[in-house]
Amino acid sequence: MNVDIAGSISPIYLIGDSHCLQFKEILFNTRQPQLRYRCAVSFFVKLTASDYLVDGAINPMLLAALKAEGVFNDAGEPDWLVPDASSTYLSGRPALSPTMVFFAGEANIQNLIAELGDEFDFELPDDPGYSVDFDKSPAPFSFIQERIESQLAPFVEVMARLRQSFPGLMIHALPPRDRDDDRSSHWSFKIKVAAPVRAKVALAANRHLAEVCGRLNIPFVDPWDDLSVDGFMRPEFGLDGMHINRSAAPIMLDRIMDAMLDNIRASANPTRHSVLRGHSPSYAGPFHPASLSWSQDGYLLDKLLVSEVVALNCESQFQSAETNARVSPEWIGYPRAGRPGVALAEPSLEILSRAAKLFGSGHPRSILQVGESKDLTIVNFRPVEIPAGASVTASTIPSPPDCRRALLFVGESSSIVIADASGHVLVQKSVRAGAIAVWDPKRIAIFARARAEPIRVVEMMLMPRYPLHPFRVAWAGLNDWPADPFHYTVRDIVAYPPFETDLVRERA
Repeated sequence: MNVDIAGSISPIYLIGDSHCLQFKEILFNTRQPQLRYRCAVSFFVKLTASDYLVDGAINPMLLAALKAEGVFNDAGEPDWLVPDASSTYLSGRPALSPTMVFFAGEANIQNLIAELGDEFDFELPDDPGYSVDFDKSPAPFSFIQERIESQLAPFVEVMARLRQSFPGLMIHALPPRDRDDDRSSHWSFKIKVAAPVRAKVALAANRHLAEVCGRLNIPFVDPWDDLSVDGFMRPEFGLDGMHINRSAAPIMLDRIMDAMLDNIRASANPTRHSVLRGHSPSYAGPFHPASLSWSQDGYLLDKLLVSEVVALNCESQFQSAETNARVSPEWIGYPRAGRPGVALAEPSLEILSRAAKLFGSGHPRSILQVGESKDLTIVNFRPVEIPAGASVTASTIPSPPDCRRALLFVGESSSIVIADASGHVLVQKSVRAGAIAVWDPKRIAIFARARAEPIRVVEMMLMPRYPLHPFRVAWAGLNDWPADPFHYTVRDIVAYPPFETDLVRERA
C-alpha cells in the first residue's frame, strides 16, 4: 500500500484580521502525542473590529465563514451542541466545542496611530518604560481609551454572544510594535509615528481586551512578553513593520494550547450528557428513603460501616496535586496547574474492585442513587488528603447535566459544611470515618475541614451509565467527567471492571 494513516488531526480555527495568516496550513504536534492539530484560517480583508455588527446582528460575512467551517449548521445553530448522532459516531470524533481564536483591532488602532501622527504623545497609566515626549502636544489618555473602547465595542459584543455557546472561544492579543518607524509607517497611511507611541496604543488596546476577556470569562492569549525585548518586537520575529513572521507561530500556538488546556473545566457538551440520561437504563433499587426529599434538598448525608470504609483507604503514597499530567480536551477537569493545597493517590485495582463491590448493590448503592431513577456509574473515584487545619471545597469543576458528586470520609474525624448555591450554610457538623455525602453540584457546595491532623476522603463523580457498559468504578486523576460521554479516551485510566480499549466510542 502507498498510504500510511498518520492519525487524526483536530482543527483550531484562527479567525479575523491579517495577524492570523502566519498560521495558514500549519499542522502541529503537542507535548501530548495523541493531540495533533491543523490551523484552519479564516482571514477577512474588510472586517475590522468595528464591522463585527451589522444592524445589530453578527456580520453575515463572519457567519457565512463559520457555517462553511461547520462551526454553525445550516440552521444557524452551534453544530457541536446539536450534532447528528450518526455522523458524529461515524466520524470517530467527540462532539466538543471548537477552539476558535479571534484576531481583531489592528486596523482600528492603526487609524488611531495615524491620527496621533508625529505631533501628539500621551501618558500611559502604569507605563512599563515607554515614557512621554513632552516636546509633542499632549493627548489625554481618556481620549485614547474612549477611541479604543468605541472602535472595539462591536467586536466585544459579538465575542460576548458567541461565548454563550462556545466555551472554546479565545481572543488573541495584538503583537508588539516594530521599532522601525519608517517600515511601520506603511501601515499607518505613510505617517511616521514614534515607536513608543505606537507601542503604548497597542498596549492600551491589549489591556482593554484583557479586561473584557476577564469579564466575559474568555481566555486571552497574550504572547507579548515572549515576542518582545525592551517593549518592542524582537527583530527575529518581525516581518514587515507590523506582522510577526512564521517563526513566531510556534510560540503563539504554544500559548493557545496552554489556554485551551487551562479552560477544560468548561468543556462539557450539555446536549450529549442529557442524551446519555435518556439512553441510561432505569435504576432497579433498592431505593433510599431520602429520595422523596431529594428534589427539594439536593443533598444527602448518610453513613457506611467503618469496616466497609477502612477497606477503601488508599495505601499508596499521596502526592502533591499541583499538576494535572492527564489534562485533555476530552475531559472536564483541572487545568495544567492541577489542584494546589491537596494531595492525591492513585488507587490500586484492588481498591477499585472493593469499591465496585461495595457501591454495586444494597444500602451503599441506594445512597449514591438517591433521588435518581437512572442507573449511575462512578466515572472517577479520587482519594484526596487534606492538610491539617485546611478547609477544602469538594472540587470546583462545573458538573454536566444529570451528573452528581459524592464525598466519602475514610480517615480521621473532621467537619463537613453543606451550603446552598448562594453560600448559605445548611449543615455544619463533625463527621467520622464512614460518613458519606451525595449532592447535586448545581445546587449545593460541600466543604471538608481537617482539624489537627490531615484527613483522607474519596471524591466520587457519577454520571448515568451507558446501557452496554457495566457499573464501573474508575480513577481519572484530576479529570472529573468526559466532555462528550459518548466519545472519550480512557488511556491510562484505571478501572474495575477494566475498560476493554483505550477509547470509549458509542452511538448516541
